[in-house]
Amino acid sequence: MENIITETLMPIHLSKIETLNIVKPKINNNIAIVFDNFLRDEITFNLIESIFHYAPGVKLYIADQSVYHPNTTLLYNKLIENGHEIIYCGFDCGISVARNKAIEQVKEDYIFLCDCDNLFTENTNLTILKNILDSNPQIGFLSLYEKENNEINHYEINFNRCHDKLTYIPIENDSGCRLKKFFFCDYTMNVGLTKKDVFSTVKYDENMKLAEHLDFFLSLKYNTPWKVACATTVYIDNRAIELNNSIYSKFRGRNKIYWKLYCKKWNLIQINDYILESEKFVKPDIKKETNIQPNTIIESNLPPIKNIILWINKHGIPFYLVNKTCLNFINHKPLDLTKFNISTNNHSNKTLIEDYAKNINLDIDVVVENKNTKTMEVDDMKINVPMPVVKYLKDLYGPDWEKL
Repeated sequence: MENIITETLMPIHLSKIETLNIVKPKINNNIAIVFDNFLRDEITFNLIESIFHYAPGVKLYIADQSVYHPNTTLLYNKLIENGHEIIYCGFDCGISVARNKAIEQVKEDYIFLCDCDNLFTENTNLTILKNILDSNPQIGFLSLYEKENNEINHYEINFNRCHDKLTYIPIENDSGCRLKKFFFCDYTMNVGLTKKDVFSTVKYDENMKLAEHLDFFLSLKYNTPWKVACATTVYIDNRAIELNNSIYSKFRGRNKIYWKLYCKKWNLIQINDYILESEKFVKPDIKKETNIQPNTIIESNLPPIKNIILWINKHGIPFYLVNKTCLNFINHKPLDLTKFNISTNNHSNKTLIEDYAKNINLDIDVVVENKNTKTMEVDDMKINVPMPVVKYLKDLYGPDWEKL
């Protein structure tokens, strides 16, 4: 399959690279961020942008197993010039090889592992994770909560092994352990802060280009003294991605090959209800609890702008009006817009809003900013207006401006 893809499937727009604010690593920083890219350059760029926004000063180690688009090469050269590391791993080497190669280059004592479809937010606090690791020397891998569509996906489970059968035991959402700052588990997201010392005792199995996730946590549990835990006050976002490309699907659809390796390596025949040697075998599922459906239209007969504001309100996504949109609302024409201009608080919510807007054919421009705002209610919609605009309205109309 090595020669069937000759270019990246998701190139980065040059204009984005030109405006990216690259933050150099701080000299006294002791945390590295490691992730890989396989043909998803634009998704990787979004992660990089969110890191520089919410975790500035942390050094990046990017393991790339793609073909190299000229724009991506330009981005990588800029990152290298500013002190970050790019590890060129060879096309389709697999995530295990990519992660191992990047980890070998890391000089820092702590490594934050994530995937290119993650997004940092204001709640992705690496300092909290580091403090937990420092206070609990038995923890080697500390995960965190993942939000997708503004809801938490819970992956945390314990293992029960009986001879050649492995069973997942999910940690219930109402479990008392979730009220603590962190809790122990056997398996969680393949995303979190770990001590570099961990990788002197365990590595990702390079025979597994995919399906490496479970193997890594089995290795931690049964082959090392390290404990796994999950922090309950730190979050990272995940962007659901669908690549409708038949060639790429061949790469992503090889799970069955690698899951069969568990038979020999771990002497397993069955994981949950799935027989590993079966031709019908699929990856054992861990139930996600995602309730928001971004493509669900609230009222198809509503004007698109009212529709999206009600949708944003329903899911508690912070936003406020900017530019011409704000002027339209001031002039009491809130739904007579040719383009909807708003701001939200992080890149994940920006993506959610943009995806929903596409679904209802609304022309929209969303930026990521935070400003002091005042909430107004217009036609049963809650609208957040920046305080400079509120001051302008008060000066123009007096104290009764909200009644106009």
